[in-house]
Amino acid sequence: VPCMDPVLLGERPLYIWTNQSTIGASEAAASVLKKFRDAQIIGAKTPGLMALQTLIPLTDGSGIVLTTGLFHPDSQAKTWRQGINPDISLKGNDLSFKTYLKVTLKSISEA
Repeated sequence: VPCMDPVLLGERPLYIWTNQSTIGASEAAASVLKKFRDAQIIGAKTPGLMALQTLIPLTDGSGIVLTTGLFHPDSQAKTWRQGINPDISLKGNDLSFKTYLKVTLKSISEA
């Protein structure tokens, strides 16, 4: 669906939900958006597994997954195995969609 008016994303708050499954490219994207777009991270600390992995097939049909690179979204940031700390931390066992939504809506109303 085409948008007739320009989208002013820079003027809109951005919230990103994270948990222990936020790894790789999604973790790198969250880190970059936090730094360069002032995105608010909501959820749990990420595991810090921003890596490029390559599957190397073996002759018997199996394979080996080899980490061939690490992503560092910022030359100053050392995120490997350290992860991204959320701005608003959700703790406990209730990391449900409902909890994330409730916390996000509260944050929006307070902004």
